[in-house]
Amino acid sequence: PSGIYTDFVSTLGGIIEYYDSGGTLPVDQAEYNDLRLTNSSGDISYVLTSDLTVHGTFEISAESDAGITTWQINDNSNIQRSIVLNGDLLVGENGRITVGTGNEGTTNQHQLTMYGNIINDGIVKFYDPTDTELPEANYGITYPAPTEDLHRNELQGNAVTVTFSGTTNKTVTCNNTTDFYRFVVNKGTGQQAVLTVNSSAAGNFRLFGPSNIPTATGGGITSDQEVSSNALSIVNGTLELTGSISIPNLCIGTGTSDYFPIPRTGALWLNGDNVS
Repeated sequence: PSGIYTDFVSTLGGIIEYYDSGGTLPVDQAEYNDLRLTNSSGDISYVLTSDLTVHGTFEISAESDAGITTWQINDNSNIQRSIVLNGDLLVGENGRITVGTGNEGTTNQHQLTMYGNIINDGIVKFYDPTDTELPEANYGITYPAPTEDLHRNELQGNAVTVTFSGTTNKTVTCNNTTDFYRFVVNKGTGQQAVLTVNSSAAGNFRLFGPSNIPTATGGGITSDQEVSSNALSIVNGTLELTGSISIPNLCIGTGTSDYFPIPRTGALWLNGDNVS
């Protein structure tokens, strides 16, 4: 229903739930306190065609096993979306996240800034799974041929860069397929804040962004300030990988700038025998 929701969607507000409605989310409502996307049966999609800020918890779920609830970021529009999630992102067993076909012709991805935890029991793909330049069949080829271009492909705009920010420790729990495109850790100004990725199986945490972008050097950047522009990037904070995780490559190439940098304000912690 129409109305004035200024207080209700503020940080002291309540919960707005879209239930069994589907379709395009209201473009004139870009701010929520807590947001729920749900359905009772069948498959239903909620499409985001505007920017979005959620102050509290964002939950995507279905009431029963009879249906799937999908949150799609963007449609076929050539527009970059900006999303800020200040609280937790909860994806239920029958919840899905995907990306629309639009914005493919640019190298500027949609931007999602994450301050809370992520718990995924469903299927999350922060890229357009219909794009033939992002073939799932080629994932994990350590040194792909040029025709197997998943890890050599140019940056895609029909995908999402997820940046984890904030100064407190947070966790990404991958209980099912959790596919990121670009995964950026930028927490605080030093190594103190920890982002923990805990995956229950090696196939539950994957990176679909490129691995062949050389590290930018020079221009006043010292070696202890360099960061990666590839699928995984650590700017500030500590990234802890634990559980079962296998990242096939962080950087492909034989040039002098083809390496994975970690700046002095960042750290990578491989915590477990099943992390590689």
